[in-house]
Amino acid sequence: MVTVYEERRKGAVAETIEHTEATFATCLEIIRRMDGFTRSQVTFQHIESIIMIGGGSHEFIVTVETDTALRNLLGMPNRRLLL
Repeated sequence: MVTVYEERRKGAVAETIEHTEATFATCLEIIRRMDGFTRSQVTFQHIESIIMIGGGSHEFIVTVETDTALRNLLGMPNRRLLL
């Protein structure tokens, strides 16, 4: 089961929306809503592993955290990920 935490900003205030037992389609929908302004961070948690995505407007940084590793992934600006 995947739990998704979606951050929604209203000015300087951030609200966290929790989606428990999120489907793959729900995860993609949440990522697509990221615009870099009102929605700029999403966290996926499965057991002890966490994936955090920050950004929006087709530019993202992804952090993956497991029991044994922490990795940051950056996209190349001239390559677009199709979701």
